[in-house]
Amino acid sequence: MLFFLCKNIDRIILLRIRRVKLLLHEKILIIMQDQKKGKVYQNLFLNSGFKTALLTDDPFKGIRILRTQEIQLILLDDTFQGMSFKQFADVIDYENLGAIIILGTDSLPSLQDFPPSVYGILNTQVSREMLLNSARMAIRQYKINTRLKEELKDLRKKLSDKKVIDQAKFFLMDKYKIDESEAYDRLKKVSMDKRVSIRKLAESIISEK
Repeated sequence: MLFFLCKNIDRIILLRIRRVKLLLHEKILIIMQDQKKGKVYQNLFLNSGFKTALLTDDPFKGIRILRTQEIQLILLDDTFQGMSFKQFADVIDYENLGAIIILGTDSLPSLQDFPPSVYGILNTQVSREMLLNSARMAIRQYKINTRLKEELKDLRKKLSDKKVIDQAKFFLMDKYKIDESEAYDRLKKVSMDKRVSIRKLAESIISEK
């Protein structure tokens, strides 16, 4: 029984250590007009394992920071000024600059009225633990979404490359009366000899038709 308890305690400690290690690399940007309140949130996140917690009262400066640093989470409150929540969220969503959590009152629009970059809207009276849990969940989901976007972008590129290469293959097949496999082998050989990608070689063949 004692061995079982010790084993479970060790497992809990290990899980907590892993969670802390994950958070050591996370960065948050806090944009609030009330810098005193912003400092409270800044200290909360730094003391909870975040690597960096930057603070500003200017959304335009915030966007410049987000464009130059890898920040996963942006925390706003309802004192946000300079542009609307939606305008800010649109920029963040378009450039995929991070996940947004908004702290506000019940007068704020619902989550579905915002772009996908807004991962949560919490009441300003939210508990410390709820805010931290929401932040972790938003960062985790943001990373998943970012990975999916990259995979989709990579898939689209591969499909585009295949389409161009197929056109070049069919041109070679028709011109030299060879099969598809031989046409592709020729493309690969010339690509290696000229040290250019097969895509670029295929584009040059198509342009010369």
